[in-house]
Amino acid sequence: MHSVSEGVSKLSIVVVAFLLLSSLLFSVPLPVSAGVLDKDVDDAAYLANKVYDLVSASHCVRLLGNSGPIGCATSKHGADGTLLYLGSLQEAEYFLEHPSSSTVITALAASLFNKTLIHSLVDTGSVSGVIVVEDGSQDALAFSPAARYPNHQYGLYPRLSYVWNPDGDDWTFSEVRVPISSITLEVAQKHDIINKARGNWDADTSDPDWAAQLNAFMYSGAYDAETCLRRKVCEPVGGQSVYSYLSAPRPQVPLILASSTMDSFAFFQDLAVGADASTSSFIALLAAARTLAISVPDLATLPKQLFFAFFTGEVFGYQGSKRFLADITSFHCNDLRNGTSKPHCQDPYRSSLQFQDIRFEEIAMVLDVSQVAHSQDRTFFMHRDSDTATSAEMIKVMQRMGEEVDLNMEIVNVDSRKGLPPSTLQAFLLKDRTLPGVVLTEHRDQYVNRHYQSRLDRRSGIDIQVVADFATMLARSLYSLAGGDPRKYNITVDTDFVDQLFLCMTEDFKCPLIAEVLPATRGKPLASPPTHYTSIYRRTNTISLTSGFLQTLLTNLTATPSLQSCTSNSECTLPNQQCADGRCFTSFAYYHPSYSTGLEYDVDERMWIVVDSTQAIYAESYWENPSLLIFQRETLGQDMAIISMGILQTTAVLLIILGTQRYLKQRRERLTRLHSLQIRPALARSQTSTTAAAESNVRQRRT
Repeated sequence: MHSVSEGVSKLSIVVVAFLLLSSLLFSVPLPVSAGVLDKDVDDAAYLANKVYDLVSASHCVRLLGNSGPIGCATSKHGADGTLLYLGSLQEAEYFLEHPSSSTVITALAASLFNKTLIHSLVDTGSVSGVIVVEDGSQDALAFSPAARYPNHQYGLYPRLSYVWNPDGDDWTFSEVRVPISSITLEVAQKHDIINKARGNWDADTSDPDWAAQLNAFMYSGAYDAETCLRRKVCEPVGGQSVYSYLSAPRPQVPLILASSTMDSFAFFQDLAVGADASTSSFIALLAAARTLAISVPDLATLPKQLFFAFFTGEVFGYQGSKRFLADITSFHCNDLRNGTSKPHCQDPYRSSLQFQDIRFEEIAMVLDVSQVAHSQDRTFFMHRDSDTATSAEMIKVMQRMGEEVDLNMEIVNVDSRKGLPPSTLQAFLLKDRTLPGVVLTEHRDQYVNRHYQSRLDRRSGIDIQVVADFATMLARSLYSLAGGDPRKYNITVDTDFVDQLFLCMTEDFKCPLIAEVLPATRGKPLASPPTHYTSIYRRTNTISLTSGFLQTLLTNLTATPSLQSCTSNSECTLPNQQCADGRCFTSFAYYHPSYSTGLEYDVDERMWIVVDSTQAIYAESYWENPSLLIFQRETLGQDMAIISMGILQTTAVLLIILGTQRYLKQRRERLTRLHSLQIRPALARSQTSTTAAAESNVRQRRT
């Protein structure tokens, strides 16, 4: 009977604990991490989907730089608060004067999204996160979260302070104290976020309010890049640059190097379109390369070779061009592998060693294409570092070719006040200041792009025909500088091709041209809008869609088929061969790794180490999938009602348990008495029998 009572006691404890926990859970919807929404946990996902509304958004995430963290992050449990909406400057000012007494997630009209206002909201102590509603209200306003002099500390003029980007505030390279996400107006309308948030302003105390939760947990913590890499909770920022000859490389023949930046950046990485900042430059350069490849048959016999380079990671201290220059001038392989495929280096990892055939001293000149999408009056500017015979020739040729397509090409000589514009050419001049070079831009002095390196740097306002004409000028100039006569051939860039490139690279990767060049992408989810954030570098790196598209297109343009059949690249053993459509092709387009020249990979320790802290070093933290959740929060009255019901349930169960225990106790006592009554007669009979037997034994002994 003791075991029954003990079991009931244990049962009562379990029931009480369960009911108390249930009342708490149902009274306050606790925020959940993104892991709760994991598809492998079906029950949890079902419950979460019933309680939480998962909103499609772009998120500010964390990077680590030389001196500390930049961007956004949250704790493991995210940041949550009552959802409020600020749709005008007047509403924002009112909120700043009368901040909420409770924690809030503030949804903003896009026009209010700027560094100053966000800092003011956070300083109130009540704002734990921000949601930017992309309603178009900021499109006509100047907004650039980039630096006022991008990359100045890593370029040719670290002591100059000229303001190239007058609208810049260096926000993207600063730590942000709260998580921030961006949603489209369509998404906001789908989830009725603005109405829900506005309803919280004047909701009656008996009505439920709406809350939001932002999750952006970063494993790196608030460290710098070196610490993060040493703790193995992040990867270096980088990717794969692309370079290409248009004909077979010829040793000791001077190179004309035409370059551009292929990456961009924005406060929200997923929205780094960079239509003018970088995309226009690599589109113009790619269109020029394509036109020469399909229009000019004598490229292999010109006195100079044409060489096209598209560098990624340039936003982060020119790391793409600096890595390329470091490798062609001082690369040493510690672990050369041959095998059955073409030679490659295992340490440091290089999938191709073709770059070792490039000699820096063979580069005769550099023509670097920068921002070219918003020229005014069809005018472009040629910035040169020094007045040499070679640079004078470059200027003269481009002015003549510009006249042929009705473009004004104006020369800008560098002065000591500002130097060259931020550009890849600066990385080359750091290696050799006497190298002739020109930077082509749409601006003479300060940027005309009011949205430089922001999510607003989109295709709108770009004159495709002007960019196509610029690319025609570029193609003819390069051919002429290489020793050809542009009048021999019809070197004219296809405007429709430029238009397709802008469609694919600024609006939607799911476009016909991408599907044609990269058939494997058909039917797969691709970014829309595209992003040209460089991403991270891994030794066996996953190629970004931008890099893959450029390299494949250039491969197709320069490919020469052989008779050898194949199923993979490893079966094409001759130099510069790749496998495509079941045959080995000879091509001259290559990937090249882009990561900081201040980093080296330690193969034995399997970690990145800093070898030069004066170089730009950036790393991206490991993170769980960021998310934005909307949920309904009960009022105090509802909370009290549910808690009261829980208390009543608990009291009722306690009474039942006490009554059950009393009943069992009484039953046990009755059973004990009954048992006692049954035993007494048996004992009496036993005692009588024992006495009779004893007397019989005595009589027998006497007899």
